[in-house]
Amino acid sequence: MDIANGYVAAWLVRWDAVYGEDVVVVTPAAGRPEPAEAELRQLLARLDAAGPEAIVVVPGQDARTMPPASYGETLTAPVMTVLSERDRRATDPEAPRDGIAVRPDLSRWFGHLRPAGPGMLLAESGRPAFETLVADADQEAWWIGYLPEANGLPVFYWNDVLDGHIPAEFLSDRIVVVGMAAQDGAAPPDLRFAPVSQPVPAATYVAQSLQALQDGRLLMAPGTLAKRVIILLAAVQAGLILVRLRDRAGAWIYWVATAGIAGLAVLCALAAQVMFPVTEALVAFSIAWFAHRVVLDANRRRRQRRQLLRADLATAGSLRSRVLSGSDWTRRVEDSAASIGLTGYSFVLHDRPWRQRVVASGGAIQMTPRTRRAGARNGAGGEGGTALLPLPSTDFADAPPDEEFWCVRLRVTGGRRGSWIIRCPEGLLSGSGRRRAMLIAAAERLLSMHPDVPERQLRLTLDEQIENRTRVLAHEAATLDALMHISSTALAVFDLVGNFVRENEQMREIGRQGDMDFSKLSLVETVAILTKIDATVVSMIFSELLTDGESRRLLTPGLQTRGSYVLRLSLDLGRADSGEMEALGPIVLCELLDVTESERLDQARRSVAEFFDQQLRNDFEAIDLVFEMLRDPALSDTIQAQLLDRMSAIITRMTRRMETFDGALWSLPGQGGNEVVPQELRRALDEACDSMLREGRFFDVTIDYSRPELLSLVRAGADELTPALRNLGKLCVADAMRDSVVRVSVTETPGTVETAFSSRGPGLPAELVDAIANGSGAHLPKELQDIATIASEARRWGGALSIETGLDEGITCKLTLEKVL
Repeated sequence: MDIANGYVAAWLVRWDAVYGEDVVVVTPAAGRPEPAEAELRQLLARLDAAGPEAIVVVPGQDARTMPPASYGETLTAPVMTVLSERDRRATDPEAPRDGIAVRPDLSRWFGHLRPAGPGMLLAESGRPAFETLVADADQEAWWIGYLPEANGLPVFYWNDVLDGHIPAEFLSDRIVVVGMAAQDGAAPPDLRFAPVSQPVPAATYVAQSLQALQDGRLLMAPGTLAKRVIILLAAVQAGLILVRLRDRAGAWIYWVATAGIAGLAVLCALAAQVMFPVTEALVAFSIAWFAHRVVLDANRRRRQRRQLLRADLATAGSLRSRVLSGSDWTRRVEDSAASIGLTGYSFVLHDRPWRQRVVASGGAIQMTPRTRRAGARNGAGGEGGTALLPLPSTDFADAPPDEEFWCVRLRVTGGRRGSWIIRCPEGLLSGSGRRRAMLIAAAERLLSMHPDVPERQLRLTLDEQIENRTRVLAHEAATLDALMHISSTALAVFDLVGNFVRENEQMREIGRQGDMDFSKLSLVETVAILTKIDATVVSMIFSELLTDGESRRLLTPGLQTRGSYVLRLSLDLGRADSGEMEALGPIVLCELLDVTESERLDQARRSVAEFFDQQLRNDFEAIDLVFEMLRDPALSDTIQAQLLDRMSAIITRMTRRMETFDGALWSLPGQGGNEVVPQELRRALDEACDSMLREGRFFDVTIDYSRPELLSLVRAGADELTPALRNLGKLCVADAMRDSVVRVSVTETPGTVETAFSSRGPGLPAELVDAIANGSGAHLPKELQDIATIASEARRWGGALSIETGLDEGITCKLTLEKVL
């Protein structure tokens, strides 16, 4: 647009994204004479009438006089002048050569720009914070800076002929050029600054440049493409992190992390001023999510199956039953499903390898043909074993969305083989390890839990169990390589344990005295004969030995040799120096020990008691599990009644087991008893000790106690033991001085257990001690009322609570309880 006096209003740019203002830049056309001051004033007045926010005057190359600052005094919009380097040196010879002089009021409009010397234009292009305009002295290129409309690309204004001569640094990136060129020639519309062969009119060039900014055609720069690749890779990595986070943390943490990553991505995009399609990042994120999800699901199922088969090896849960008719199977299936609270089930009965029959509940599960074929194949193969596998709902037609499906495969030796496919409400089993363990145990006993089946054997001898399991494991090892080690380990253990019977000279002498040939007996039978313990219990002992690796000592009261003996069973994990021992794997070592001396006898008694304690602890855990299920409000009255019957059966079995084992325990000379540590009391000890530690951290004191010693206190306790320990501990901790020690000690006598809590602190007045000891704590502070209650409860338990204290002498609380044998 030609304006009077040879000046051209080069362009009108809206800075809405940053300032919301209009800036008019004025430059003279090349080859025209320098206008006079009056003409310049007239031009500025005409431009000011258009109402711009600011006017920037760029002088020509041959300018000799610069417009003074007073030009803008009569105008509404401020007038700013940019000096070229030669003009700056002409007006100020002492000025440094690495900077460009700018009028002070220019920083109001270009405060985000920073000066840079010649040759540093592109080197500084990655920093979007500059204070002033930058000029290249050779090319007369005025770098306005980074415009938001140009998506972070450098913007130049040229007031001289380009001549195809551009520094090499400029060609490494796209450059947005807005301006007028002399002789109506400019760069091509693609803005690559190739040598000009067909000059484009200046007006057309300016229009094309502005249109390119608006259409976003300048977004395909090489730097932008690299940023896209980086953003896509970051989206993939974010998807993997979120999948891992959801597996290991709660759902709320997952959603918080998702929102945080999304917000961070938006902030990075805004900071870099890079506009990219959001759909690309979403697609990359979705692909990473679902691909990783499939891999995790496959690995989880493989891991679950491996763990369950390992558990099956440890417990040796094979079953034997007589051959049942179809009606017997149907009745037992229905009763068993109702007893464990299944909402639906399908039992696939395999009469022949090519024939199967389904016994289903009222809400029958319709299996797909693929699932039927898989069930028939799994049921027909192998000779024994149990597996519990989660099945996808896609394997069933019309599967409810809120149901979980599990497949329990049972193969019964000597009879028909069957597979269970059961369903239960979502989260009933997967959310609780105990409930899943209960389902596994119930599935193993589905064929032997009813008293109307006379011919049944819950457990085979250990040798037979391992023989059956290793055949199954050898078959499974084709697809589960980790089970190869388990199967070979089991074979090594039970092929070598019989050596102590056949090669031990002492055992041969015992066999001759008792007219027994141990070489013809299995290991379980041999141990049962020597120890006078039932073979089923011996099998359980061996299973415990394989599970935790701890040594076992079994009584041998039936041997008529010199004195009494104890049979010690231990597990050698093959860590000897011999390479052959390492290759064989773990070996069960058996040894006869003379325990005539009282010390060894007491040690043997404690070992047997510890084993029986473990059995009772298992029963207590089963009772806990039943109580946990009874608290479920969704259970029907029928199932609750069945669970109560089940708990009664467990208690009855515990009583019967104690009557059976007491003979072995009390047959030893000397004092002793079955010191049972129920699960509830052990939990009470843990809660009390944890509470004392928390209180100690609050008061900056140290708690000195030993959990093994406190087990004696637990054995002597009752249900009220937890508040007693907690409150006595709190009393001493509160009395202790900072950085002191609160000590807890336990002293055992043949009939009592005395526990002492002691601290060094201010102590208590005598009247408070008397009120606590008398149990009259109504007028006491609240923190002491519970202590007074303990004193009265201790007398009801058959014990006593004494408190020794004095001012500045600390507190010593002694709780004495009678042993529960």
